Amino acid sequence: MKSSVLLFCPILLVAHGALAAPATERLSDQASPQQLIAARVEWFGEENPNRPLTDEEFNTVVARAAGVEIRLDTSRFVGEAGRIFLRLPGNIRGLKSANALRMEWKTQGVFAAGTVVAGNRAQIFQGTIPGPLMTDIFDFTMYIDSRDLTEPFSFDPIYEIDLD
Repeated sequence: MKSSVLLFCPILLVAHGALAAPATERLSDQASPQQLIAARVEWFGEENPNRPLTDEEFNTVVARAAGVEIRLDTSRFVGEAGRIFLRLPGNIRGLKSANALRMEWKTQGVFAAGTVVAGNRAQIFQGTIPGPLMTDIFDFTMYIDSRDLTEPFSFDPIYEIDLD
């Protein structure tokens, strides 16, 4: 009986390892030329002044930051298959609620365009990591519920990688 248990344990360990979720690691963006980005801010209704606004739109501030170069240090993962994500922190200085911020972006093509709300992440890349530094130009648009602003808000986006 003891020998059958010993033979069975390695099979369980292999099966457990096959089901384990990929490890998430943070990527550094310290090589990006701008570490502090100032955004152009306007009320949502300024884009369409003649259109009636919903209550949510009436209270929405739009902040735009165009042409932001993001450089991610992927040197430890060159040649590996993986997925890269952009995460917004759940607690953002200057906002009472994580639900008060939604961020969208467009890119020039290395990374995918997308949208994310505070406290979540969105996939921006899937494939083989091509080199030690992955670079793209982002145009960010942030939608902020002004009712949740307590002071000028600030946050650091988080870039993460999951290896396949």
